[in-house]
Amino acid sequence: MSFEAVNMITDAEALAKKKIADAETAAKQLIAKAEENGKAAVKAALEKAADEAAVLKAESVRRSDEKTGAILADAEKIRSELREQAEAKLDEAAELIVERIVNG
Repeated sequence: MSFEAVNMITDAEALAKKKIADAETAAKQLIAKAEENGKAAVKAALEKAADEAAVLKAESVRRSDEKTGAILADAEKIRSELREQAEAKLDEAAELIVERIVNG
């Protein structure tokens, strides 16, 4: 083999090694970028989920407050009705007691 052929083979091997090294470097950079993008996507998804959870919680609290208000209003109405009935019976009871005392 001639000296020139050996040099061409050596140069070709060196070029191939450089291309392989460059490809490995590019692959590592692509992997790093993909991991970075993946982490950013996960972080964005978590933030979005937290925001949606806060909205759902606020809506749940609002609905709960509405239902609680309605229940309290109903309870107040029932309490008033019972109080009126009790006051009416109190007057009747007082009259009955007075009548029994007077009539002995």
